[in-house]
Amino acid sequence: MANHSRIASDTDAALTFTLAEEIAAVPLAQLQRAFGDLPAAYSAGAQALAGMVAPALLDFLFGPAARDAIARERELADRLGVAILADGCEGYPQALAETAGRPAALYVRGDPAALAVANRVAIVGTRSATPAGRATAERIAYDLAGAGCAVASGLAFGIDAAAHQGAVDAQGVTIAVLASGVDELTPRGNSRLAHRILDSGGAVVSEQRLGAPVHRSSFPRRNRVISGLCHGVVVVEAPEKSGALSTAARALEQDRQVMAVPGALDSRVARGTNALIREGAHLVRDAADVLESLGLEVQTCARETADGQPEGVSWLLGMLENGPATLDDLAARLCGDKELFGSKEPAELLCGLTELELLGLVRRDGARFVRA
Repeated sequence: MANHSRIASDTDAALTFTLAEEIAAVPLAQLQRAFGDLPAAYSAGAQALAGMVAPALLDFLFGPAARDAIARERELADRLGVAILADGCEGYPQALAETAGRPAALYVRGDPAALAVANRVAIVGTRSATPAGRATAERIAYDLAGAGCAVASGLAFGIDAAAHQGAVDAQGVTIAVLASGVDELTPRGNSRLAHRILDSGGAVVSEQRLGAPVHRSSFPRRNRVISGLCHGVVVVEAPEKSGALSTAARALEQDRQVMAVPGALDSRVARGTNALIREGAHLVRDAADVLESLGLEVQTCARETADGQPEGVSWLLGMLENGPATLDDLAARLCGDKELFGSKEPAELLCGLTELELLGLVRRDGARFVRA
């Protein structure tokens, strides 16, 4: 056996297991169960791991090749502005840290704080979504983001893209989990959306090393990261065999709440979601149902006045007294009448409207908001 030497940094020790995937499969779950986390497994030394990993893998982990690979990976990550959050180290998402077989490291492009938003919900579904399905995913994501939740999905076409779009439109936080390295925004057809996610304070995340291409086996692994990061998973349109159902299965294994939007009985893309509901998934129709299912409350400073109106956003109800209005209509009026609305900003509109909608005082009519 080779003369082994160790890497001192805990982050680099955990990162070594990611880079080792090119040498041989790494039994992450087994090592994490045995040692608690990957830095602890690495610190146990070559002799302790000898019966748990292949000899070639052991030689890589403790040999000069690993140190060279880490140096190259670190240099590339620094050049691209990518953060590396390693298992067992500061910054690694706590929710994911509690799951078995979690990634050795997460590469984060964008703001790592997106992964620490208090309430996180995944919205997933088929790539072959119907217009109604995409609209539903976008609306739920929009409202959840407006209620302060981070929305996670996989940046795929269809439901995933609609969920990200809704959160971005709400000026909220959304997390895109890729099956490739984060330096390659995949699928390329959604690269513009990915940049909007980054520009809006969200994050693009992957457990794959930088430069890693997409493989068929990458998607199930990506799905467990999506569910592991979140408190619950909402499935919107999914055939009987789909990646979205794989994500739901991983969520159940991770003790996460699984929710599904029902669909027509004769719809191919609703067979999976209807089956989930039959098997015990929570039926949800909107963001309020999702929040109720997860036991989450909207964080708001509004108080009720003597007449029962929410004090903090009652001014919004006044704006809707003359009839339905779009968000753009309300923003234009807000900016055009500073004498009446003072220092209030357009960003306050979305949060306030979402709060009123969840309270049942406002409803949507297409793109317009109406007093209920």
